Amino acid sequence: MKAFMNGSVAALLFGTFLMSAGVLIFSKVHLLTGGIAGLSLILSYGVNISFGMLFFALNLPFYGLAVSRMGRRFTVKTVISVTLISVMTYILDRGLGQGMSARIELLPPVTGAILGGGLLGGGLSILYRDGSGIGGTSILAQYLQDSRQMNAGLVLLAIDVLILASGLMVVPPERIAVSILGVAVYNGLVAVLHRPGRRGQT
Repeated sequence: MKAFMNGSVAALLFGTFLMSAGVLIFSKVHLLTGGIAGLSLILSYGVNISFGMLFFALNLPFYGLAVSRMGRRFTVKTVISVTLISVMTYILDRGLGQGMSARIELLPPVTGAILGGGLLGGGLSILYRDGSGIGGTSILAQYLQDSRQMNAGLVLLAIDVLILASGLMVVPPERIAVSILGVAVYNGLVAVLHRPGRRGQT
């Protein structure tokens, strides 16, 4: 049990750290991603509220669904993951300093998309393998599939398309195109690293 807990804690910390670093790169290069993270980035570009606060708040309505659809253990780990990402993005952003922050902002958008997408994909794969997640739209998609017989993959695709399209209000079209590359890297890495049957039991 002790070894399990140590491994689980390490997975949660490392996975959320990678995801936080990926989100930070996306935010500095003004790119977007899908899901609640993407919506939180869009709102953070338009209002004076940090990504971490938005990401934490926007995930709150989904936890009730998570308990009924994913199980209590998965939900608890997901709440912890979301909280850690919210806190870590804030701490990393404040800890960079103006010099390092300026260097990241000067990254070519394509480079930012590949680096950020890779970090997000690697981090989420670790969380999935540990039986956790980052809540949000994936829980909603699973609920709609179970209750309304709607294909979860198509629901997620539709939501991500809407989120990326709404990003046109705050970022130029070329950044949306580069963001799609980042999303492809992110999802592609998850598909490669997270194979069926590897997620922890819920």
